[in-house]
Amino acid sequence: GPIIIQDTLPINHNYSVEKMRLAGKDIEKLVLARALKLVLEDRVFVHENKTVVF
Repeated sequence: GPIIIQDTLPINHNYSVEKMRLAGKDIEKLVLARALKLVLEDRVFVHENKTVVF
């Protein structure tokens, strides 16, 4: 489906694979919650290949 929301997370070279995995999992939970909130509030509109969030 269309991308509704994205986020990034700063990491450094000292992160282990496990720490990166956990950090990614945490940010995915936050982004999913934000995206779901936007959809439930009818603030997401998809037109052709564009997604508009307001």
